[in-house]
Amino acid sequence: MTRSPCRSESRNRRQADNFLSEYDLWMHDRYRHLLTEIVPSYVYASEEADPQVIGDDPDPDLCVLVDPLDTSELAVRTLYGYTHVLVYSYAVTIQVIVLNGGSSAGKSEIVRQLQAVLPQPWLAFGVDSLIEAMPQSMQESDAGIEFAPDGGVSVGPEFIALQAAWMEGIAAMVRAGARVIIDDLFLGGAATQQRWQRVLDGLDVLWVGVMCDSAIAAERERSRGDRIEGMAVAQAKVVHEGVVYDLRVDTTRTESLDCAKIIADHVRPSGERADGASATP
Repeated sequence: MTRSPCRSESRNRRQADNFLSEYDLWMHDRYRHLLTEIVPSYVYASEEADPQVIGDDPDPDLCVLVDPLDTSELAVRTLYGYTHVLVYSYAVTIQVIVLNGGSSAGKSEIVRQLQAVLPQPWLAFGVDSLIEAMPQSMQESDAGIEFAPDGGVSVGPEFIALQAAWMEGIAAMVRAGARVIIDDLFLGGAATQQRWQRVLDGLDVLWVGVMCDSAIAAERERSRGDRIEGMAVAQAKVVHEGVVYDLRVDTTRTESLDCAKIIADHVRPSGERADGASATP
C-alpha cells in the first residue's frame, strides 16, 4: 500500500473527470484495502462514484457506504481527516408475513400462492382456522364470537382470551425457527395491529394490506356461498383504519399469484425475484 501522495490541498491536483483530488482517491483506495482485510465481499458505495462490488461474491449482502470529507472541506474545517461510514446488509430477515384484509378480499388464495413461490417452507395460520378450532358454543355466546344477519361481527372476552393464546403460540413457533404467514382481518383496525406488534416484538415482520373494492368483494362473497352476505362490505374499510403497512396489494384487478409475487419480492434476498428474473439490471 502506497502512502498518501501529498498532504497539502494546495499541492493536490484535481482530476479532470471529477471533483476528487489525488488525496481523495488515495483515501478511497485505503478504505477499500482496510475493509477487505476484515470483509471478504461487499459493495463499496460513495457519493463520488457508482457502487463497486469488492470480492468474489457477485451479489454480496453487505454494503459499505463511505462519505469522507474531501480535502477542500477539510481545509475549510481545519481538519486532517473525517469520514462517515455506514454499514448495512441487503440480507432479508423477514420471519413473519402478516396479511390483513376484509372478508373475501382474497387473502387465503394469496397465502397459498405465497407458499408456492417462496423458496423456503412457510407455515400459514388464519383467523378462520382459529374460529373452526373453537367449540360451537363459542358462536352461541356473547362471550365468544357472533355474526349478525347484516354481516357484522362482534367478539367477547372468551374469544379475545383464546385469540391472545393463539397469537402467542404463533409467535413462539417463529421464535423456534419457523417462518409464518398470518391471514387475519383486523376488526379493531390499529388496535388489532398493536396486539400483534406486542406479541411479535423483536421479530422481523412484513405488514401487508390486502385491498379490494367492496363491490368486487361482495360479488365474491355471493359466489362462494359460505359467508354471511354483507360481511365483505362491512369489513372492506374498517379493517384498514389506522393500520400501518410496509406494502399494499389490491386484488380488485390483480390476480392472487401476481400479488403473491409482489409480496415475495419484498421477502427474497436482493437481486432475486419471484418470477425468476434478476431484480437488478
